[in-house]
Order: sequence, then C-alpha cells, then structure tokens
Amino acid sequence: MSDYLNRTRPGDYYSINATNVVAGTKGNVEQHNHNNAPDLSAMREFADLVKQLAPIYGMEPEEEAQLVHDAEVLAEEANSETAQPGRIRAAYDAVMGALGQIGTTTAALNTTIEQGQQALNTVFGS
Repeated sequence: MSDYLNRTRPGDYYSINATNVVAGTKGNVEQHNHNNAPDLSAMREFADLVKQLAPIYGMEPEEEAQLVHDAEVLAEEANSETAQPGRIRAAYDAVMGALGQIGTTTAALNTTIEQGQQALNTVFGS
C-alpha cells in the first residue's frame, strides 16, 4: 500500500530550494518540477473493454484473436513502468484499425470506439 501511495501522480508538484551552491555564480537555486506523466488508466480500461467485448463483434476467429492480441499489447504498454507514448499510440492505432474493419456496426462496437476516442483524448489530448 505504501508503494502505491508514494508513487507520483500526474500533476504532482515538487519545489526544491537550495543555498550555498558550490558550482555556479548564484548563491542559491530554486527549482520547480511538475510530474506531467499521462494517466494511462483510460487506455487500460479501453483495452480491457475490447478484450471483453471481442467475442460479440461478429469477427472471424482469426481476426478476433488478432484484435484481442492487439488489445493485450495495448494493456501491457499502458501498464509498463516505462510507458512510451509512441508505443502506446501504435498499439492503440492497431486496435482502432481492427475495430474500424468490422463490417457490422453494433451498439457495442460504437460504444467501444467512443471509449477508445475518449481514452486517446484523455492520454494524449488529441
């Protein structure tokens, strides 16, 4: 529990003040850092939704398996301690591309695509 509570969260603010600086020409230094790491929970929730609803999209078994695999990759990237935005975006694009190829539009598919777009906006602000 303490590990969870001690982790930084998006938007945390740190201020460091120092005096008697050894290097440099100033006698004191002030540094302000913001932790602007994106909150990836929306991507994880989206990936979980895709994996949960994949069987009802009416895809061929091979296509469904590939979609689930792509969603698992997205979830892994979003859960990574060293999450890289480029890899998350590539995994997201693979999932959304597969969803876009589904020929029959259903309420479940529309809901999934909407959640995917919201996740993208939440994480990347696009």
